[in-house]
Amino acid sequence: MVISIIIGILILAIIIYTMIKIVKNIVMGIILIFFALIAGYLILGSIPSPRSIPIIGSFFPQVPSSPFDLITYIRRIFLNIEIEEVSRDSGNNLLIIVANVGRLQLSNFTIYIDDNNTEIINKPRDPLKSGQITVIQTGWTEDFTKILVQSSKANVTYSKSD
Repeated sequence: MVISIIIGILILAIIIYTMIKIVKNIVMGIILIFFALIAGYLILGSIPSPRSIPIIGSFFPQVPSSPFDLITYIRRIFLNIEIEEVSRDSGNNLLIIVANVGRLQLSNFTIYIDDNNTEIINKPRDPLKSGQITVIQTGWTEDFTKILVQSSKANVTYSKSD
């Protein structure tokens, strides 16, 4: 009984010690980044963008520069779709693979190919939940240059590159 309590206290002490070391390293990293920004200010006369810091700059997100950019950035986190692939089926109908990469579900899909509203032949997932992928089969058999997939809250454009 006493030995198990001592072993438990030792394991708890090791975990706490490790957590303190991890937090200390994170805080030191933040302080070093701050000092790099201050040194850049003193040398260049302006605070550099954190994205311009070598090696770690690519891990920082793009900071919106205006209120409109901020709203757009936040909206894309929650409502965002992507066209993963465009191909043809055996009947030469256009297949569009669409992924919901936002946090909220999307519904009521409409397809515009070269600015023409196009019939959806199959029954795609509706609503399309976050992280899900669906295939939209259209009645379009001709060549195209631009596809617009529109839902009730988001849209995405695909341009054909030859």
